[in-house]
Amino acid sequence: MVGGQVESIKIKGSTIDIRNTATLAFQRLWNRNNLGAQIAEDGDYGPNTESKLRVSPANGFKIAPWDKKPRLLRLSQPRMEGSDVERLQTAAVKEFQATKTLTADGIVGRQTLGAMA
Repeated sequence: MVGGQVESIKIKGSTIDIRNTATLAFQRLWNRNNLGAQIAEDGDYGPNTESKLRVSPANGFKIAPWDKKPRLLRLSQPRMEGSDVERLQTAAVKEFQATKTLTADGIVGRQTLGAMA
């Protein structure tokens, strides 16, 4: 690590530089979520990419890379996060609420928590 940034990954005795790949992934994710403020998708970490990285949402972007091509959700550590997980959780809560004749809004409030007890 240099300055808190990963420069490479060592795999079975070989070292692979991942900086351009990681930067390109961020640039694509930024552009998918910010149609009016596009940046170059070139894998280069320059001033434009850095400025967008500094204002990126800490909890992740609304549109994830897997939204158009669903991924397999599974129990894992650390827990999986993302818009697809949120949609699945909301749907499960609404289904539970409907079976308990509660307002099916997907929000786990006092009444939903009480029904779970």
